[in-house]
Amino acid sequence: MTKKSFILSVVAVGVFTLVAQSAAAVLSETQKQEIRNVLGDQTIEVTEENETVVAGFPEVTVQDEGGSKKKVDAYQLHLKAAGSFNGMPQYKYVTVSPLRLKSLVYSRLGLWFPSVVTEAGSFAEEASIVPALGYESGRKMQIINLRLIDEEEGVPNEFLTASKISSFVQNKENDGGTDYFSVFKGENIVISLSLGNLRIPGFVSVNDMKNAVLKPGQKVPMLADDIKGSLKMSVVTLEVPMLSTVVNFRIDSEGRSVLNKKEETIDVVWLFRLRDVKSEGMLSDLPLNSFDLKFLVKGIDRQKYEKFQDEQQGNMLFLTEDSIDAAEILAVSDDDETELVEVSSENWRSLLIGKDVKYKFSALFDRGAISGNGCLEIKKDDVLNVMKFKVVNFDVLSPDTGKACRERQAKDPSGMPLRCPSGGFLDSLRPYLDIGKRVKNDKGETVDEFVVRQSGAGSTINGKPLSMGVPSVSSAYMGL
Repeated sequence: MTKKSFILSVVAVGVFTLVAQSAAAVLSETQKQEIRNVLGDQTIEVTEENETVVAGFPEVTVQDEGGSKKKVDAYQLHLKAAGSFNGMPQYKYVTVSPLRLKSLVYSRLGLWFPSVVTEAGSFAEEASIVPALGYESGRKMQIINLRLIDEEEGVPNEFLTASKISSFVQNKENDGGTDYFSVFKGENIVISLSLGNLRIPGFVSVNDMKNAVLKPGQKVPMLADDIKGSLKMSVVTLEVPMLSTVVNFRIDSEGRSVLNKKEETIDVVWLFRLRDVKSEGMLSDLPLNSFDLKFLVKGIDRQKYEKFQDEQQGNMLFLTEDSIDAAEILAVSDDDETELVEVSSENWRSLLIGKDVKYKFSALFDRGAISGNGCLEIKKDDVLNVMKFKVVNFDVLSPDTGKACRERQAKDPSGMPLRCPSGGFLDSLRPYLDIGKRVKNDKGETVDEFVVRQSGAGSTINGKPLSMGVPSVSSAYMGL
């Protein structure tokens, strides 16, 4: 044997030994726990079969209020090595098992619908996970002809159907972080409500993040250099047979969050649009055509924002964790649920203290309009809302049908007081009208201005104390 042949033989033996050792290597308990964490179920049994990691999900049995037991049968996911992501081992699984779909639905809806039954024409899921980093690096999912049925007390109630639901998530490595992109789509969705049906022919939700920070346990990054999100829907129909009412509308929304690394602050802008509004029945006298609302917040402290998102993530894990016994979750009292909401509210307040939340809004009607802007000044123990808006064609939008009634009562105050008829949705603003300041625009339409100030100390409209409810974009909308 030549010297060269000897060296090649030694190298070959070394490579063979390394490969053999790698194939024979077993997962440590830490690695198994990482797999349980990223798959979101602490009851998973993790084993190995040749070069495949098997994640065994146990049977789930629940006893609902009616006493019947509903369950999701045991199933397995087979994970195979698929390279690495940000320097850590990556695994991939592919499944078409209907049991996987039932498990996913139950883990998300079981708290509210313990007797949920899931049916579908077909289901396919493909996902990549990075256990050591604690998150998914990619996912594809498609569901055809989905039906969700609530069988509480043995009475089947189909509360959601969809001809197609699909999602796509992609993470691209970016200097230890990730560029995150996701698309979520739905077609021909019908949601059955207690009073009627909500029909959604289609929607598309897109989320695009550059240089995102994806933390362990997060399905979606909460922080990135630049975040763009949008939701677009086709015309939605809300049917309320009991009220003989049908409302058609279309919703679009988009938002953006930009991180200022130099200042360590975040600027957020969000826009909501309501379009193609048409009403029949009880709401036909409200001829709203469109409504726009825009919020802008600048200078949110990055560290406070991350802390807030971590706390929110903890709450979501509590509500969606597969390993939590459903009976224990259902035993949570209303007081406990209220406390969770209050904690969330306080977190928002602390995050926005000292910041101005600016907003603009506009509503267009067949023969009138309302438009304005305002600012929410967030304080430690109070929220000040200052809003200015104009109403075009006030008397057309809300005819003063109660004027004659009020005049009769003014002439004879000793008579039996009558409840005068309402003049429409703006009637609560009528006492604050300043007719002396009313002007007309180029079209000859009347224009009235209002200034609203709201705080814990009291509220005023055009300088007069507020004595009744009034339409406004208030701090309650922001959860503050």
